[in-house]
Amino acid sequence: MSVQPMVVQGAVVQGVVVAASPVQPQQKMMMRPAVGQVAPAMAMPQVVAPDAQVMARAFETSKNTFFEQGVTAWSSGTFDCCADGQDFPTCCGALAVECCCGCPTHEAYWIWYSWITAEAVGEPDTCAKLCCACCAYDYMAGKVVQAKHIREDADCVWCFLWTCCGYCKAWQTRREAAKDPRLRQTLALYSGTWNQGLLGCMDNPNVCLCVTCCYPCARGNFYAKLGKNCFLYGLCGGPCLSYTRGRVAAAKGIKEGLCEYGMKFIFCGPCMDCQLFAEVEGPGGSPGKYGE
Repeated sequence: MSVQPMVVQGAVVQGVVVAASPVQPQQKMMMRPAVGQVAPAMAMPQVVAPDAQVMARAFETSKNTFFEQGVTAWSSGTFDCCADGQDFPTCCGALAVECCCGCPTHEAYWIWYSWITAEAVGEPDTCAKLCCACCAYDYMAGKVVQAKHIREDADCVWCFLWTCCGYCKAWQTRREAAKDPRLRQTLALYSGTWNQGLLGCMDNPNVCLCVTCCYPCARGNFYAKLGKNCFLYGLCGGPCLSYTRGRVAAAKGIKEGLCEYGMKFIFCGPCMDCQLFAEVEGPGGSPGKYGE
């Protein structure tokens, strides 16, 4: 039997017959740390800042199938209010106290719940969490759905659930956001802007005129560009607009905090809709900011 140098666990043994099978050089050996040593910590995946220009271009090329692009599902169901120890007990307690003490107690509960939901989606502004989150649940839900690539349509079922079971949908949004800390990091890194300013309605006079003279037509045309039925969504698409705005903002990497959204929603509703419709309509008299 000939004696050849052999690599055994990284050491070269000269002139000795070794019965163990050789270890290939490309194999990596997992070494157990010695007593008193601490094993090296695994590096956590870093959240990369999204490129708003790339996201905007991707949106423009696929907006006619916007609501069909999701590939995942909600991690909990709409009515899984007992999925954690927070939603169901606090809601029942608030409703029971409301029956005995009146509305103010329930409103205090609603503000508190708005606060924790806004924290879950990464809203940094204290005033926004306190004052604006309570009118932005469907908007926050749209951001969460789009950022997590959840397949959910803004159809009649969605409208019914938000109209009749808004609490359950709001809690579902909080649960989804709270389970993934990377979601709030991703939303916080958005840096894009709307193509049209809030008061720049005349930048796209076609949209502005349509909103002013025939709002259902403007809404129907907007949803038609997202692959929906113009007539149906022109008549019934109103409750979906805030949700869709959240999805469009997340799809294009647009930075819009809850305070900004809340002020627009309360004081400048028609201008806010012109801004959203013009974003999907495309350049209509003014060049886009993304070089398209």
